[in-house]
Amino acid sequence: MGIVGPFPDWMLEKGRLVNNFFTQERLIYIEVNENSGNNNSNAFNSLIKNQNVKPPKQTKRHILVPKRSQLRRRLKTNDEGFYDFIRSLLEIDPNLR
Repeated sequence: MGIVGPFPDWMLEKGRLVNNFFTQERLIYIEVNENSGNNNSNAFNSLIKNQNVKPPKQTKRHILVPKRSQLRRRLKTNDEGFYDFIRSLLEIDPNLR
């Protein structure tokens, strides 16, 4: 998205897995497990180890901000035909691709 731009609104409205990757504000996110590396969770794990109880899942959403960049700069080429070919392959909207 930082190179080729945002997804078209219609794709975000119709996509069935959009909620797995985008917030309602259409920001990209990932979920991070907060239990890893937490000393309290290690104590909790040792307490319930023999009781077949799973520790509570604690996740946080981290918003990802795409770095703005130009495709031409990323390709590092002066070949206009190659640039146009790659740009057309990276077109997000299949109707324009």
